[in-house]
Amino acid sequence: MDYQELCLHIGRRIKLYRKNQNMTAKQLANTIHKSTSAVSKYENGEVAIDIITLQEIADVLGVTVAQLIDIQKETDYVQDNPLTQSRGFFSYGSNFYAYFVNGKNREICKNILELHSNDMSVVLYNRLEDYSNRYNCKHLYYGEVSVSDTYIHMVMQNQTNNAEKLYIVVFNPFSKQDIAYGIISGISSRNMMPISYKVAISKHPLPENEELLDKLIFTKKELRDIRIYNNFSIDLNRE
Repeated sequence: MDYQELCLHIGRRIKLYRKNQNMTAKQLANTIHKSTSAVSKYENGEVAIDIITLQEIADVLGVTVAQLIDIQKETDYVQDNPLTQSRGFFSYGSNFYAYFVNGKNREICKNILELHSNDMSVVLYNRLEDYSNRYNCKHLYYGEVSVSDTYIHMVMQNQTNNAEKLYIVVFNPFSKQDIAYGIISGISSRNMMPISYKVAISKHPLPENEELLDKLIFTKKELRDIRIYNNFSIDLNRE
């Protein structure tokens, strides 16, 4: 990553955290004693930010400097790494598309997962409007990935809400299929209660249609199993 890309990445992170704090660019500028124009240039990656100003911005946004310069160089393949050695769905590539259905209106929520095999870390861009700008997300999560024989586990922290951690467990199929299914759990923004959804993770963006909706809502078998076994699980043999 070159100098300009780094400036742009830091600027996008600042804008993301600022918006998550419901703070305007002018409010941030006033707090760090800069002009609104200067903050705009920071966020657009047009100028480099000195370390003192970067620390001031991090303090105002309630994050660390590391969270603003969290750039990672992804390698194509890391030998002796449990993620790449699993040889399953997540073996290669770092960008995946995650979907779950939220609310009575059955809204399909879009997310992007970045898996870094070099240090077994994960970033989740949660509740995107579209895929053209992953930085324009509702929430940002950071965490770690662990691998078992057939499952991938991800535990992440909401970067603007220390009360929430997110957990994703996904079946890691060995067959050459395009979608893997699992469960995503966190805290509901509606009532601040623990909540879980069925999640579909794809190597490519999926059409947000009735077919995808049908795959993400609970089946009759899944609902029946909840009543019988008093636990929440998904039917991996549905397809």
